[in-house]
Amino acid sequence: MKSGGSYDIHLNMESRLKIFHTVAQLKSFTKAAQVLNLTQPAITFQIKNLEDHFQTRLFYRDANKISLTPSGRVFFKHVENILNEYENAKKEIAKVSGKLRGEIRIGTASLLGKYHLPKLIGHFKTEYALIEISMLVGNSGKLIQELKEHALDLVIVSEPISAQHFIVRPFLDDELVVIINPHHKWAQRDDIEMDDLLTESFIDREEGSGTREVFKNFLNDRGINIKNLKAIMTMGGSEAVKSAVESGVAYGIVSNMAVRREIEMGLLKQVKIKDTVLKRKFLIVYPPKQYNRHLIATFLDYISKRV
Repeated sequence: MKSGGSYDIHLNMESRLKIFHTVAQLKSFTKAAQVLNLTQPAITFQIKNLEDHFQTRLFYRDANKISLTPSGRVFFKHVENILNEYENAKKEIAKVSGKLRGEIRIGTASLLGKYHLPKLIGHFKTEYALIEISMLVGNSGKLIQELKEHALDLVIVSEPISAQHFIVRPFLDDELVVIINPHHKWAQRDDIEMDDLLTESFIDREEGSGTREVFKNFLNDRGINIKNLKAIMTMGGSEAVKSAVESGVAYGIVSNMAVRREIEMGLLKQVKIKDTVLKRKFLIVYPPKQYNRHLIATFLDYISKRV
């Protein structure tokens, strides 16, 4: 819950240092308030308390822009060291006590958020009951932006991504498949040619979708612009694509893991592109420095062993 009129006067020093550090990283009181789930007046109040305590300005404030003063830069260096040591202390104490606690904010592609991660997170919670996990589901582009703004601790998204200054680790491999209604004209064929993709109606995915980016790059490598496909509609998720394809209006591209049930039930059919397998990787992306890195390391180690 966001702080109210009291502005969290009784925040401990760790929280105040995190507020300062977040404001300095984001260069914005407003963004820091959103990330830390506080009001902007609460952020301003705590920064002023720190400045009063040290009897010096820590930030230059110029209209909507802020930057660290020389004193602020000195303080920032020490705050980073303090927060790092605090994290090390929490990690070592957790090992001794056997009790890890805290919060992890995860962002994931809708595919994994529906078909893969909930089960893994459920198993994780049975072993680490004191660790709270929140999960935001969205397309890859949006999630990477949320990570850049420190609103998430880690994201699991499909390639390709733009993630400079982040740590990127492989998570799992996925195959994209062409799906059609069982009564589609391709249904009796062993496979289709690349040119066939240009002649039939197509269900596209929204801009920012990892599935769309992989398919677009796949086509580009073969000299085909995705805009040359006969897209009759754009859908914001695998479920919507499956429903549209099931109606028989067009073919679509989805993850193999998203369509297994419908294929087994005979509601949809997978058709192969001749001599082609369309694969992609899902990647774990997170910043090199985090307040709760011992929790992140524990979670990543757990899920990586159970893919």
